[in-house]
Amino acid sequence: MNPRRWIVPGTIAMIVALAWAWRPAAGREQDILPGRTRPLLQANWPLPRDLKFAANTFQPPDAKSALVTTPEGVRAFIVSAPDDPVVRITAAIPLGRALEQAGEAGASELASRVLTQNVRDRLGRTFVGRVQVDQEVDATRVSLQVLPDDWKQGLQALVDALRQTSFEGAAATFKTGTGYAAQTRGLGGPAFRPSVELVRLVSTYPLAPPDPAQSVRPEALVSLASRSLRPEAVVLSIGGGVARADAARELQSLTNGWRAAASQTPSSPVTSQSKTPAERVKLIDQPGYTTWLAVGHALPKIAPADEAAVAVMTDILNIRLNIAVREIRGLANGISLQVPATTRQEGLLQVRSGARPESIAPIVHYALEELTRIRTDAGSPSSDELEEVKGGLILSKWQGSLDGARDASATYALETMRYGSVDRLMAWPTAVRAVTAADVKRVATTYLHPDRMVTVIIGQLDAVRKARHPRWPMALEDVGGRK
Repeated sequence: MNPRRWIVPGTIAMIVALAWAWRPAAGREQDILPGRTRPLLQANWPLPRDLKFAANTFQPPDAKSALVTTPEGVRAFIVSAPDDPVVRITAAIPLGRALEQAGEAGASELASRVLTQNVRDRLGRTFVGRVQVDQEVDATRVSLQVLPDDWKQGLQALVDALRQTSFEGAAATFKTGTGYAAQTRGLGGPAFRPSVELVRLVSTYPLAPPDPAQSVRPEALVSLASRSLRPEAVVLSIGGGVARADAARELQSLTNGWRAAASQTPSSPVTSQSKTPAERVKLIDQPGYTTWLAVGHALPKIAPADEAAVAVMTDILNIRLNIAVREIRGLANGISLQVPATTRQEGLLQVRSGARPESIAPIVHYALEELTRIRTDAGSPSSDELEEVKGGLILSKWQGSLDGARDASATYALETMRYGSVDRLMAWPTAVRAVTAADVKRVATTYLHPDRMVTVIIGQLDAVRKARHPRWPMALEDVGGRK
């Protein structure tokens, strides 16, 4: 029996009609994104700028009334929120490799480990809570998140560790590590290996981590700790479900008699030295599905007057980079431009990404293209871009860092430890709102130099060399003259 006899003529007509209906409409080819097969979604949604919202009435907790200073000079920001089921206690400490002096390389990393372990030991294994340490080049934060019934025990463990931790003998077997972690996923964190390899190419310690397997001298560890753990240098915060009066009373009791160690002979921290790499690209062979990359150059200290404009430039470029690399061309799940968390020291300006081997060369090409374009009149940010980014910097990042007792108290402590007050923090929204398109171009030409970029690629090198993207068949040799 011929199966075609069983096809109803009407069915054939329906199939033809559906195929005709789903064909690309005439003149719609320009609405299809490169690398995609379906046209852009058509909708009558309003533009974001046409949406109406209630006025933003956010007010952060008053830093002045939150500040408590004990007779020993210990400063703490206490922000009470009776309904909060958690209490966060944080110590912001001037401890990081940018503050190490000659002969102290690696001492800040070891000091933070010893201090954090001392806190955990004092709390004991049965303690319910979380201890977290975050270390940047100029600051270390040790934080405890505890239940309201346990805040006194947590505060006592942290203060006692700051006052009484012994660093004698801690350096006996310690050697500095590689500076990076095994890459599995994600682009964040200081241990992203391509970033660490990149900073070692373009600069020396302390911008770059110390060389692996470097020993720390016991006297260096003790000296650094004595400078960093002075009562007037550490700034504490207590935020959440705790009564302010009770916390202030307990803090004063715990810090009673805390005195700084004998003064050290002052000397200047070690200064990084810029390098001129022999090659503009470093390739590291490593098995795995994803190839990781970092492209960047050393960044000098940013002038305080330029900080807001640099922040606006960074966020504009992050939007543009993700549009160019991810949204339009589908080359990667994400791409990120990063500048240092603090502008008081020199740092590394870098673009991070990860993708399949055939996408690596195109990612580098289009990233450099966007970084170059923002330095020109043609790449000047539009008013919509400026408003979007300013809104994100103020309403999301700044307001988010001060929204709630726990976040606000910890933010105040870190800011005060770094800058001596919260004046800079509270003036940030005004500084961001004042940034113009001309300011963005000016800081881009001052701090952003695509012609100096160095590239680190870690992954399947044979695949990266041989692979060609079907739509953008570039090789590494085609990108900025790299070989």
